[in-house]
Amino acid sequence: MGLFGFGKKKEISTSPEIFEKMTALITEDEAVRRRAAGYFLDPAAYYTENKEDLDEHKVAVTEANELSWRAMMAVLVEAGVATDYEDIEVVEDFQEKMGKLAARLDLPYDPKNFSDELQYSAFKDPTYNNPDLFYDILPDDSMQASLIDWLEELNDEWGEFGYAVGTMRYNTRSILKSDRIIVFAIKAENTEELKKLAKETGHKAGDAYACW
Repeated sequence: MGLFGFGKKKEISTSPEIFEKMTALITEDEAVRRRAAGYFLDPAAYYTENKEDLDEHKVAVTEANELSWRAMMAVLVEAGVATDYEDIEVVEDFQEKMGKLAARLDLPYDPKNFSDELQYSAFKDPTYNNPDLFYDILPDDSMQASLIDWLEELNDEWGEFGYAVGTMRYNTRSILKSDRIIVFAIKAENTEELKKLAKETGHKAGDAYACW
């Protein structure tokens, strides 16, 4: 483990099939599944295509498990199945990008329900939503809508149609880089299985709260 908790963990040995299962839990798009599966079968190909970025993140070409996980997240975002957490940090981005995720699956979404300015610290650290911890600093009546609140509201709305908000995360290994979280729509019945499989690979994924 590196300074400040950054550094490489012991590489976990996994098979391409476990990543294929996770991808299938998230999307039924066969083209997306095939593209992701190509990297699961040949993680080195993903490394070659993203060498500069992965070197900055301190990920080696021999780390098949880590490369497969990052490749899966990247493919989901590139295909429009998921969106980066950091890309929905302001209200306009949230309205646009979460609306696109809903439209892909014909799920209900009314951007007018998400029109208040996000409180930056609130969605960066969900503990700010706990008035018992931060009452003196951020009293209840001064709290604006946080991203976690909005994801929870979408969760409830999509739940009536059998879907939930899902998340995946990888942790940074460099003090100069941030963690990455992606957000997507997933069949509610698949969230626990996704969480279980992710844990087997040493990563975090699942419902809207799994990555915090």
